[in-house]
Amino acid sequence: AIQLCCLRWFGYLLPDLEPTPAPVVALLVQQIGTDEPIDFALYTPSKNTVTYHLERIRAYLGFQKCDEVQRNRLLSYLAETVIELPRTADLLDIACDWLYSQKIVRPATRTIQDLITDAKSIGMDRVYTLVSGSLTEDQMAILDKLLEKIPDAEGGSLSPMEDFRKSAKRESTKSMTELIARLERLQALQFDGGSLKQVPAPTRQMLVSWGYQHDIWSLRQFPSARRYSIIVAFLAAALSEATDAIVDMNERLNTHYHNGAREKKDSVARGEEEVRTLAIGALEDIGTVVISETVKDK
Repeated sequence: AIQLCCLRWFGYLLPDLEPTPAPVVALLVQQIGTDEPIDFALYTPSKNTVTYHLERIRAYLGFQKCDEVQRNRLLSYLAETVIELPRTADLLDIACDWLYSQKIVRPATRTIQDLITDAKSIGMDRVYTLVSGSLTEDQMAILDKLLEKIPDAEGGSLSPMEDFRKSAKRESTKSMTELIARLERLQALQFDGGSLKQVPAPTRQMLVSWGYQHDIWSLRQFPSARRYSIIVAFLAAALSEATDAIVDMNERLNTHYHNGAREKKDSVARGEEEVRTLAIGALEDIGTVVISETVKDK
């Protein structure tokens, strides 16, 4: 009864009955209408008998085994879905929902995870082919040069891609000039996304995150299609982020200078008020002296 209910409502069969919560057992005992105590330790038939019991339950509920044919169906479904939802946790939920809707007995979690891994590989290979397939040889050469180290003024070396990763500094005219120069370098590359726009946002964001996370050496080791896809996605995001950073810094600089000018104006106004107060006080003192010397006492 426990296995029957579990397959009916959740789509899988339990490998072990003993961990079943007591309230569940009590409810099923009440529904079955037996007063006999339930001891799962006594349920120790042969493996063939257990298999026979589970097969009867599966056949009764109209569920199919998750054999190779059904696993291939699930793999194809996940490979189509992974581009929209690349996160493993999401795909695991989707796989379980699909199996239940198709009335297929859910296999072990490890089996589903292996299928998800294969599906992600298939789905992402399609993305890599889509993005890298639109690039010319000259564009590929430009992308490879972005991973080459270039000596800098400080005696070190930095690749153009590493330079593009730098976050915007504190607002200043120097920082604004550097941001504008970065934007111009990104625009000169002419990688605004192109075929990447056909890739769903979650997958694009994942490619961008890899562009920030992986070091230059690791990116060089990736297969060319994957490497180019990651760099193109990164450049498109870096271009957008540089533009946003310039707008944001411009607003902050304007606010900074406005506040500075207002503080200076208020300071000048306070100074003028102090001078005016002193002048009025001096005038009062002079007036008192004049009056005291010109007006005779009666």
